[in-house]
Amino acid sequence: MIVEFENIINIKNYRTPNSLRTYTKVFLNFFPIIFGPFFAHIAIKYNLIFGLILAVLYGIVPTSLDNIQEDLEDPFDGIRTDDISLDFPAMLEPSVTNDN
Repeated sequence: MIVEFENIINIKNYRTPNSLRTYTKVFLNFFPIIFGPFFAHIAIKYNLIFGLILAVLYGIVPTSLDNIQEDLEDPFDGIRTDDISLDFPAMLEPSVTNDN
């Protein structure tokens, strides 16, 4: 049981480094600005609707993946339904058994 508990603590302690997390946030914020001319070129060359859909998809997909990674990374934050919630005082109470 101690080994499993230490594995859970390692999941909590060894997450994505802050520098990498900051880089992804900056990249996701500047991505639409940097690729704006490309999306405009696609909209002019093919179709306005296609360019807009492509721009929206290129914005939604990386942001969604980043949010999923962030949610899966910390199972102890207590925000989502799939988080781990350990009630240590209740777990450590002696169990009552009837020896009848």
